[in-house]
Amino acid sequence: MANIVKLQKIGNSIRATIPKEIVDDLSLREGEDMMIAEVDDYILLRRKKGGGVGDGPSQFFGKLKAKTGEVEHWPSPEEIKNIWG
Repeated sequence: MANIVKLQKIGNSIRATIPKEIVDDLSLREGEDMMIAEVDDYILLRRKKGGGVGDGPSQFFGKLKAKTGEVEHWPSPEEIKNIWG
């Protein structure tokens, strides 16, 4: 389910708050290191587990159609695990 969050200016940055149900579902903790990547019109946020982001975000979102932005293939949970190690 998609959530709508409001962006807030903090100094020179912008903050988005992660809803509590997502925090609980993923067992996120305050102070935990996260990695963020820009993929076309998407922002991908994931736990830092060592190693770099590399081309993982592109693989995660599958192949995007250039004109429509529609996703041709969404990877399965197993494929996502393989992408991120």
